[in-house]
Amino acid sequence: MRLTYYCLLFGILTPLLTQPARARAFDDEEDDDLGRKLAEMQLIRTADMVADPLSLIPFPWGNDELEEGSIEVRARRLLSVMMQGVPPSATFSVQFCTLVNAPTRCAELGQVQSDDEGLVRGVIPFPEEGNPWVGFFAVQRDAKTMYVSGFGFPPPPPPAGSATVSLTGRILSLSVPDHSFTVEGFLPVVRIDAGTRFLGKLKLADLQMGMNVGVEGATQADGTLLAARVKAKREKD
Repeated sequence: MRLTYYCLLFGILTPLLTQPARARAFDDEEDDDLGRKLAEMQLIRTADMVADPLSLIPFPWGNDELEEGSIEVRARRLLSVMMQGVPPSATFSVQFCTLVNAPTRCAELGQVQSDDEGLVRGVIPFPEEGNPWVGFFAVQRDAKTMYVSGFGFPPPPPPAGSATVSLTGRILSLSVPDHSFTVEGFLPVVRIDAGTRFLGKLKLADLQMGMNVGVEGATQADGTLLAARVKAKREKD
C-alpha cells in the first residue's frame, strides 16, 4: 500500500520547481520548437504494480502492453508523449492528476493516437493557467488507466560469465510444458521463466512453430538462454 504512494511521490513534477541555474543540463535541448525540457517522466504499466485500493491512480486499471514510454514537459507549455509497443491504432487519453484524494483530481490534457505499429509520438498543449504543477500523469484507454508516470530500475546485470543476447528468427522447435523453444540459426535453447515478459499481448501458449520472434535475454551456466523479453515480429521487422 505504501509502495504505490511513495513511487508516485518520486514521480511527481518536482523538477518543474527547479531554478534555471540548476537546469543548465537541459539548456541545449531545444528540438521541434517545443522549448527547453523541464521534466521527463517514465511511463509504468499499472499491470506491473500492486493494486492498492487507497491508491490515487484512477481505477479501474488495465493491462495494455508497453515496451517503453515517456512524457516530457517542455517550457512552451507542451507535453511530448512517446510510447512504443502499445496496442496499434488506439486512442489514449493523457491526464494530469493532483495528489488530492478527490473525484476531480484528474483532468484530461489531450489525446494521442498509436499508429499501426503500436508507436505513439504526439505533442499536447499544456493548460495556460496554473503554476506550479505537482502530481503525476496517467494514460487511459477505454476508461482504464494503462500507464502512470514514475520510474523503474534496470534489471540486475547477468551473472558472471553470462552474456546479453538479442536475436530474431523463426521458432524451430517448441516445448510448452518445458517452457522452452529454439530459434532457427541459434543453437542454445531459449528458456522462459516467471520473469520473462511477453510483449504485444503475446503469451507462451501463443507461440507456434515457424513464428518469427524477437528475443532478449542472458546466457546461463547450463548453456541455455534465459529470455527477459519475447515479442512476435513481423516479416518486415
